[in-house]
Amino acid sequence: MSQIKKKTVLMLLDGSFPPDVRVENEIRVLQLEGYSIIVCCTKKSNKSVIEEWNDIKIYRTKISNFTYKTMVGALKFPFYYNFWKRFMKNVLAKERSIDVIHAHDLVMVPVALELAKHIGAKLVFDFHENYPYLIKDAKHTQSIFGKFLSDYKKWERLEKEVIKEADVIITVVEEMKLRIVDLGAKESKVHIYQNVIDLSCIPNNFKINSEAPYGFNLIYVGGITPARGLATVVEAISLLSEEERNRFKLTVCGTGSFESELRLLAKEIGVFQSIDFRGWVNQSDVFSYISKGNATIIPHYRSIQNDCSSPNKLYQYMLINKPVISSDCQSIKRIIESNNSGLIYKDNSAEDLSEKIQQLMNDKELRMFLGGNGRSAVLNKYNTNIEKRKLIKAYSTLE
Repeated sequence: MSQIKKKTVLMLLDGSFPPDVRVENEIRVLQLEGYSIIVCCTKKSNKSVIEEWNDIKIYRTKISNFTYKTMVGALKFPFYYNFWKRFMKNVLAKERSIDVIHAHDLVMVPVALELAKHIGAKLVFDFHENYPYLIKDAKHTQSIFGKFLSDYKKWERLEKEVIKEADVIITVVEEMKLRIVDLGAKESKVHIYQNVIDLSCIPNNFKINSEAPYGFNLIYVGGITPARGLATVVEAISLLSEEERNRFKLTVCGTGSFESELRLLAKEIGVFQSIDFRGWVNQSDVFSYISKGNATIIPHYRSIQNDCSSPNKLYQYMLINKPVISSDCQSIKRIIESNNSGLIYKDNSAEDLSEKIQQLMNDKELRMFLGGNGRSAVLNKYNTNIEKRKLIKAYSTLE
């Protein structure tokens, strides 16, 4: 009796891998369904060019700084895509049986479209973000030359093309699905797979109901960029009373392009001593840091992008029984309010945020109540055991 051949999925990523929590979660789900996974990505540091990792075959290619920087203008100039075409030609010489191309991020779409048509594979596109908006809003595209090079309208047209051509579209939240349908996608081929927690991968080096032994420790995990809204947090700290500031600490786990400016702002308004910059924290240590907090924060400024996303850290915070203070970005606000797991403030309002911090500082019972609701929501709804059904359903439509 002949065995049923396992289908092979080739995932395209414009960055290095691992780590990528979303991609890793999706791969685990697909592997359990019997799919064989190949990942093609760029190479960082001393990682191998070809590697078998967790039953995933990974092909990596080193990319020069020049080629990488041309990515923003890839729809006008061929350097970036010519680089990827050469890479994929080498991969296809070794991998002759690929059933599905799963492209992550819009920048990989031209490669994925050409590849899928060339080998007769199905195309899955994973909308992680609103890429045209990010291109338009990026610091390096604000000059006349930057605007010419990036031409975000070309990226908008590419978005509409992949919406038409893809066999399946996957996105992160309901708000992004609505946006994609408004752009012309058939609702039946748009599926939501949220950035939730894989409970089987949670380390056990933390305590669920612990709090800082003294004072009030507010935890932030993530990048330090202007759009993340940490400047508003710093300003909110300055509005606390002297007594409150003496027992308050903001722990920042992350790095980014805005860190030096944020440090300078904290010094200028006299709250630097209230902030603990921890730098980059390994994923394995993130939960330990969260568990030592009294509350957590997602201070993102509202934007077209941030209104249609739900960061992985939201579910990490909730799992560890911590109340979440968040700005009123639509997706995050909906999740927090529907589960009564935190407090919402008006984005960019230091005054409103300061009041929310004071509210949780002075009410341990409220902290425990909101944190407990969040943990229950993750255990019962926001985890891959539940969410995987949506990804499996999406892939079943390719049959």
